[in-house]
Order: sequence, then structure tokens, then C-alpha cells
Amino acid sequence: MKSTIVVVLVALLATFAHAEIPQVISYQGKVTDAAGTPVADGAYTMRFRIYDAVSAGTLLWDSGAQPVSVTNGIFSVLLGESPQPALTLDFSADYWLLVTFGGVDQAPRQRLASIGYAYMASGLVAGTEVSGSVASGTMAALAGSNTATTGMAYGGVFESHSTSGRGVYGYVGATAGTTYGGYFVSCSSAGRGVHGAAISTTGTTYGGVFESGSPSGYGVYGYASSNSGFNFGVYGRSLSSAGCGMYGSATAPTGFTYGVYGKSHSTLGYGVYGYASATTGTTYGVYGRSDSTSGKGVYYEGGLAGSGSKSCVVKTSKGPTLMYCQESPENWFEDFGEGQLMNGRCHIELDPLFLETVTIDRANPMKVFLQPQDPECEGLAAVLSESAFD
Repeated sequence: MKSTIVVVLVALLATFAHAEIPQVISYQGKVTDAAGTPVADGAYTMRFRIYDAVSAGTLLWDSGAQPVSVTNGIFSVLLGESPQPALTLDFSADYWLLVTFGGVDQAPRQRLASIGYAYMASGLVAGTEVSGSVASGTMAALAGSNTATTGMAYGGVFESHSTSGRGVYGYVGATAGTTYGGYFVSCSSAGRGVHGAAISTTGTTYGGVFESGSPSGYGVYGYASSNSGFNFGVYGRSLSSAGCGMYGSATAPTGFTYGVYGKSHSTLGYGVYGYASATTGTTYGVYGRSDSTSGKGVYYEGGLAGSGSKSCVVKTSKGPTLMYCQESPENWFEDFGEGQLMNGRCHIELDPLFLETVTIDRANPMKVFLQPQDPECEGLAAVLSESAFD
């Protein structure tokens, strides 16, 4: 009896690396005789082979002969299911299936095709929302990887055009443990651990926002593992005249927390590099803030150096005023001036704006250092008050 197989459904499940997705192909068909009548119910010997061409070509997979149950002419099998050989094809090219029924090859070979949802897995339609969740273990809820070791490569690129949006938002809700709001690694000597861009030039925008609620966690952790080259643990840049090259916030009021933590092993690298390229406006290459009474907005070890002046911003009646720093074992603000002696005496009132920046009382007395300009002066003495001296 000559038999024919009429294909009812070929459903290809893409072979992802995650173990929870079946590595099999569901295949169903209908077997009839030459007149189109379904064959009798029972078990029939069938064989399934996959080739790389519609004819001739190379045999890529062979199920071997096996009994298949047929009811009303309909059968259903899972290709790659034990005891068949495992399906290890990556499905990166076209494949053709040849079915053998009762020792007779059912030509022509059938091209394998994906069903709608398997096709969707090959890429994302614009506007698609992607989310992931795992309850335990070390698997990532959502992961991106670029294995290139050179060039401008990105494991992930995130972009927001909204004036109140975030290019990247990472959040770890655990209140204990070494957690990361965002953790990104680049092995390229010219790459970036993370690159986030908010291209709007106005509004409160963020290239990336990362938050950790743990007392031992990091809002942002950047790591450049290359020990040579001009690389950055964290690189932040803002083109806005009111923006911040880098802004990090650790909201826990206690504990050893970091608004931003950057680390570089390179002899020419930077643990944190912040750059605000706007030439006007109140801009910050790096802005650090801590709300803890025992915390530091910026903490450094190993020395501090810079090409500009060091200053402290003090609130006064004329607005924030810069008070420039001196090297001293204690915190001091100084003011300088001169006066003219009349009959051996003079009265000096301290600048009212300067008095707004300091505390002068019994516990914090004023110190006055007198320097005569007349070489014939035989000595000077000062009588101090809280706002002047004689």
C-alpha cells in the first residue's frame, strides 16, 4: 500500500540556552493511503531525518527507526525527545525534514519553519516591554552580553528622550547584603562598563539612575578590570548648563554606604571621572551628597590635588558665597585688611558678610595677627570683641 503524509502542523521551538525551554520540535501529521483514506489505527515504524538542503546535502540529525502511534490517521511526535538523539542544532540556517513511513521516504523534504511566538523570540518589536524575574539562584532576570574585547561595544544601550525620564533605572530592594543597583562590566580597553545617554538639553534628566537600599550596597558600582590604557570605572558627562556629570545618592541615613563607588586598576585610569563640558552655568563634574550626620559627601584617601582653587560654599544674605581654603590643622576662615593709627589707636570693624560665615564667642575666640608696616613701630596690641577689635 502506498502511503502519503499530509502535514498538519510543524512547530519549531527555538533552542535557547536556558534549561527551562524544551529542546525539541513538536511535529504532527496525517497518514493516508493513495486514495486519501486514513490508515488503520496502530503503531507504525517511522523515521525522521534533518538535512541542510532540500535535496542531497548533509544529514544533520537522525531519529532512527521508531514505533509511532497513529489514530484516525493522525500522529504526533516530539523530535529530539529521549530515547532519540538530542537536538543540538542552533537553527541559524534553513533545515529540511525527511519522513520515512513503513520504509518509504515521503518526498519531497519539508522545510522547517518557526511558529509566530518562536519567531517573536528572534527579536523585539518596537514598543515591546521586556521584564524578567527569578526567585532564587544566580541566573539573571534580564541579561545582555557583548563578547567583543575591542572596539566601542555595548552589553546594553538604554536611551530616554523624556525631560523627566531615565536612560537606565536599576533598583535592588534587599535591605542587607552586598547588592548592586546596577552592575556592568566591559573587558574592552576602549569600552565602558555602562553608557547611558539622556540627550535632552533641558529638564531634570538622568543618563542613569541606580539605587540600593542596603546599608552595605552600592548605588552605582563601576569596575574597569584592564590594568593599562585610558579607561574609566565610571564615566559621567552632562552637556546641560544646570546638569551634573555624575550624581549619586545613597538614601540610607546610617551605615557604610556610597552614593557613587568607582574603581579602576589602570595606572592611567580614574576610579571616577566626571566631566561637565558647559562653559557657563552652575555645573558639576562630580557631585556627591550624604544625608548622614556621620557621612561624607566626598571622601578621599591618598591625597587631594587639583588645578583650581579649593573653596567652601557658605550661605550668606547675598546668597551662596565662596570661602577659599587654607592649609591648616583646624578649620579656619580668615579675613585680611589694614588700618591707619591715629594718636596710636584705631578701631577695626569686621566685614558683616564675613561675620555671617564664622562663630565668635568665648569658646571660639577671634585671633588677630597684627603686622606693622612702619619699621619704627615698637609694638602693637589688640583688644578683641565679637565683631571688632581696637
